[in-house]
Amino acid sequence: MKCFHLKVFEVHTFHFPKFNVMSNTKLNFLHILILIMLTAQPVYAQLRINEVLAINSTSLPDPDFGEFSDFVELHNASAVSVSLNGYCLTDDVADPKKWPLPNLVLAAGQFLVVWADDQDKQPGDTAYVVYKNMVATMSGLHANFRLSADGEHLALFNPQGVLVDDLVFCTQTDDISYGTSAFNPTALHYFAEPTPGAPNSAFSSPTMEQPGEPLFSLSAGFYAVPQQLQLSAQEPDAVVRFTFDGATPTETSPAFT
Repeated sequence: MKCFHLKVFEVHTFHFPKFNVMSNTKLNFLHILILIMLTAQPVYAQLRINEVLAINSTSLPDPDFGEFSDFVELHNASAVSVSLNGYCLTDDVADPKKWPLPNLVLAAGQFLVVWADDQDKQPGDTAYVVYKNMVATMSGLHANFRLSADGEHLALFNPQGVLVDDLVFCTQTDDISYGTSAFNPTALHYFAEPTPGAPNSAFSSPTMEQPGEPLFSLSAGFYAVPQQLQLSAQEPDAVVRFTFDGATPTETSPAFT
């Protein structure tokens, strides 16, 4: 399935004062005004949906409920702080005010993680936490919706109800996040290493490529005498890594030879 992503931005119309005879003073004023308008951008245009993880299986548990929940990461890419008072995040563009963000300030360059776990909690709220068997005070942000592994359309609206940024994603897979390329903010990439609360990884791909399963020369089971096991990969020059404790292999796990 292919998804098409359309970015929508506000268009501002500026009206210049009319002069019948332009003096040097008026011309200088007009030049300065044009320069300001060409260089200044609305602050909220730099507030973006930077990364999402729709299937969080083992990447990172949330700090409050201790669960591997979906998350949405926002990023203030501007050079100034932004007040989030009045901003709303939604997974339904027909309901732009679905989840209001808290009244906090996002500093220049700062990242903000929102856990999409349908808990609808903000820092300072209380909730019963199963693994603690107690009512605890929340430290993180928890939206009133979850992310669908089959794909969704997320949107961020400013206090005036204008779309600031949106992100469309298709079918997702376990622990692979999706978001803005570290080198091109207009490109969307997949990340094998999710980085909630931090800049997106430099190692990414515009397409999702999953390696095939390793091929075993022996069937699983118990053998009465020692056997020689051979492994092969479906992709040329692939490296097979393994563990002895049943944990999922990583890039630092020993390579099979």
